[in-house]
Amino acid sequence: MAHEINCLDIGTTKINLLTGRLTASGPELKGLITVPSKGIRKGVIIDMQEASSSIKDAIKEAEKRYSIRVDSVITAISGSSIQIIESYGATGIGGKKIRDKDVENAINSAGSVYIPLDRELLHIIPVEFSLDGESGIKNPLGMKGFRLEVKVQIITALVNHLENLSGACEQAGLRIKEFIFKPFALQRAILKDEEIEGGVLLVDIGGGTTDISIFKDRRLISTETIPVGGNHITNDLAIGLKIPVQEAERLKIKYGSAVLRNSPDEIEIDSLRNKRTVSLGIVEEIIYARAEELISLIKDSMKGLPGLCGTVITGGSSLLNGLDSLIESLLGMPVRIGYPEGFRASPVLSGMFIPQNSLVFGLWKMATERKRSDKNWRYRIEDLIEWARGLLNTPKTLLKGGSLCLSLKNS
Repeated sequence: MAHEINCLDIGTTKINLLTGRLTASGPELKGLITVPSKGIRKGVIIDMQEASSSIKDAIKEAEKRYSIRVDSVITAISGSSIQIIESYGATGIGGKKIRDKDVENAINSAGSVYIPLDRELLHIIPVEFSLDGESGIKNPLGMKGFRLEVKVQIITALVNHLENLSGACEQAGLRIKEFIFKPFALQRAILKDEEIEGGVLLVDIGGGTTDISIFKDRRLISTETIPVGGNHITNDLAIGLKIPVQEAERLKIKYGSAVLRNSPDEIEIDSLRNKRTVSLGIVEEIIYARAEELISLIKDSMKGLPGLCGTVITGGSSLLNGLDSLIESLLGMPVRIGYPEGFRASPVLSGMFIPQNSLVFGLWKMATERKRSDKNWRYRIEDLIEWARGLLNTPKTLLKGGSLCLSLKNS
């Protein structure tokens, strides 16, 4: 029996809905719908009715185009409402070999912490194990000892943020099955194993915000949301050149560059009253000023953190001409643009594996991995430890019957 899977990315400028199913032969992607987003500013819902209407537009288009019914989704969450804390747990082994149940008991112990009423649990991520005082153990199964300890990361979100997202979806006729912390989904779509191990700065430049995440030693070290994105460049052009926002967006896409070339070329722009020409060099100066500010904020967020091997940028604004080179120059480390990777090619998805869609494809990867594990009846602890190291988790902890599921909402 096929399992329908729908993944929703609710952004400031657009809404992505990726739909498909998991069959006996593997995951099958049907298609991706993108519609303009309304009622959302800097990643936060400011108008429930407008946000819900935008989501409903995506649903209607998907149902019409692919002859399906969309009634539940997996979506992502990020922003200032997220909180990450570390916790420790332990269990007695009695000198015997460590079994699945022992690992589960240790993780369950670490997760037994007080969570304030205004917060809700998203993820519990095993980081490392210790056995009789020996730390740094990644997989303790089969070892002998007396006391097994585990260090975990507990990730929570503000309840009202989750409820607002749920409310917008419910008004559109959708049920949110799971919330997934955005950096984990992005990591699944675009980061390489060696980057997660050696240390990487992941920068997702959206329309209203920029999400910064740092991974090292196969775990999330730090995350921050900066209230600056591609829309700010558009607004700067609109104000600086005294043109409508729509014309500024067109100008940014067609001529935008984060490189100062002092170009003498003139380009035609459509102002409120008439058409006129403006120096391309002026356009570049406006864009460069905002890009430099964004990079400065990114650099500030890295202070006091361990050395990294490189930076991966993604999101629609990552394609701004010359931005990757400017970030590399100002941060002093290699930069590449992150595209969704590891997906089966399909004519229906031609041209869709682009940075703007990294998040929704990451959600798809996590969703299909979860379903495949469910189909096999249980998670093997060995796999979970490896998944935790690679951050291949899905939200919320449920410990039972020799299996460990990371999920927040009951399906």
